[in-house]
Amino acid sequence: MPRDPYLTDESGLPPHVNGTVITVGTFDGVHRGHRDVVERLVKRARVLKIPSVLVTFEPHPLEIV
Repeated sequence: MPRDPYLTDESGLPPHVNGTVITVGTFDGVHRGHRDVVERLVKRARVLKIPSVLVTFEPHPLEIV
């Protein structure tokens, strides 16, 4: 299965991505709660037949502000 793109800067999403299911959070590990969020994200995107995107932060935003 091909891996989704991994963006490491503010360059944004590719221009061909139109209509996307997205979740944003500080996903600091893949525990049960995060796994549930990701599964719901992917399921919704599949129903709508559009891409899914997970946005996370490294380092944690509180380390910057």
